[in-house]
Amino acid sequence: MHMGIDLGRCVDAPVFHVNGDDPEAVAHVARLALEYRCRFKKDVVLDFVCYRRFGHSEEDEPAFTQPFMYKKVRSMAPIDQIYGAKLKAEGVVTDADIAGWEKEYVDTLNKHFELAKSVTKLSIMDWIDTPWTGFFESRDPNIIKETGISETTLMTIAKHFAKAPDPYAFEVHKGITRILAAREKMVQLLLR
Repeated sequence: MHMGIDLGRCVDAPVFHVNGDDPEAVAHVARLALEYRCRFKKDVVLDFVCYRRFGHSEEDEPAFTQPFMYKKVRSMAPIDQIYGAKLKAEGVVTDADIAGWEKEYVDTLNKHFELAKSVTKLSIMDWIDTPWTGFFESRDPNIIKETGISETTLMTIAKHFAKAPDPYAFEVHKGITRILAAREKMVQLLLR
């Protein structure tokens, strides 16, 4: 079985495994990794042993492929509740403290959500974290090679991507049916 941490083996980097449900352990290991990197000037890998409560996107429903595991995951309390209960039990915080921080966090999210509505223009350069200087230096900027596909081919792919196999060899999960319907609606909008 290959894991993401295998990359660290290529450069002989130490790997620190940490329980993602333990914020204090995560902070400790992050500090340890930073100190290692500063002292030895070498890479280090952090392996957060945790799970996704939700999918990668609106369309990714992990319960489709791992229903028993995600039934268990959904029955577990979120980390903020677990850690809040721990700190309350230790007498470090009160319910009022936690409620105040939660309100402050939600208010911040809402404030920035409202600010985002006023943005009328985005620059791709705001999203690129690596400068592309030198990328086009070895190419003639006046010659652009054709790399696309025809609209007909693209729409054929999109139509098939929005439908379950035909004829149905199995019963399609209603969550997947909903996702496919949303995809088909998107394809129909593109065809207009």
